[in-house]
Amino acid sequence: MSLEQEQRTLDRRQRELTDLQKKLAREQSKLTAAETKANAAQTAAAKARTESTRSSKLRLYQSALRDKERAQKEIASLQGKIAVKQKEVNTATAKVGRERQRIENAAAKKRKQDALQLNRAMGSMNRTIEDHATRLETLENMPEKVTVLYLGTSPEDEVRLRIEAEARDIHEAIRKSDNPQCVAFNDRWAVRQSDLLQVLNETNPDIVHFSGHGAADGSIVLEDQFGNSVLLDKERLSVVVGAAAKHVRLIVFNACYSDEEADKILRHVDATIGMTNSISDAAAKAFAAQLYSSIGFGLDLQTAFNQARAAIALASPEEFDTPRLRVREGVEAETMVFVG
Repeated sequence: MSLEQEQRTLDRRQRELTDLQKKLAREQSKLTAAETKANAAQTAAAKARTESTRSSKLRLYQSALRDKERAQKEIASLQGKIAVKQKEVNTATAKVGRERQRIENAAAKKRKQDALQLNRAMGSMNRTIEDHATRLETLENMPEKVTVLYLGTSPEDEVRLRIEAEARDIHEAIRKSDNPQCVAFNDRWAVRQSDLLQVLNETNPDIVHFSGHGAADGSIVLEDQFGNSVLLDKERLSVVVGAAAKHVRLIVFNACYSDEEADKILRHVDATIGMTNSISDAAAKAFAAQLYSSIGFGLDLQTAFNQARAAIALASPEEFDTPRLRVREGVEAETMVFVG
């Protein structure tokens, strides 16, 4: 039964007990009155001077004794009933107590569960707030327009590369993205070592993209004044980047073996993308076009890189694992977004 039902049963038992106790009190009063009456009649009979008076008092005495006997029997009966009723009251009281305790325990358990749920909800809310704050900070620090500096070289004394086709594909991919107006694409051709500081100062880029040949030691191939190849190692390149990279966050080396010694460049920028092996024209073009298309759609760098690798898987499956993304310690590619 419910607590309400148990309480009604207890209340009824207590009322019944109270009624029996009142009846017992009345019968005890009757017993006292009968005893007083019998004693008075007995005394009067002993003092009577006439036989008729004595007989009258004795009859009164006998009547009082009968009243006393009836009262005693009723008292004994009521005392038995009261004892039974008291047990019923005790049992009902215990049931009410157990039901109240059960309800209190259930309520305490519910409060504990609610507190745990609230703590979990607050924890989730705090994490959401922190995530939103991180995203908001990223958005606040995000430039209104991201500038890409494309540096293309294909010296006369090297195998000819179709870097013009790669640049054209990147242009088209950006144009078809969600935010083409937010990506400024600047291309420079036949780049010499002496040109680097000049073009970096002119464009003040967020992303620098090298496209051309790369040497096995990680050096990139530029051109001299006669159009022939000249190597620029990562040590010297890091000095140039460190001197001019005011806003550069990402450098893409779309050249063979360009992942070598990338840690030297990571001293100055947040992330680099390089090639761990030789890479074909087809794979390089597919990778670059998809990378900037994804950036133009507002995707984070990790997702953009993954999609660019997927484009290689379609164009040249055996070169899928050639690109490698590196980020500086403390930087997460998943939070690097160039276009909002």
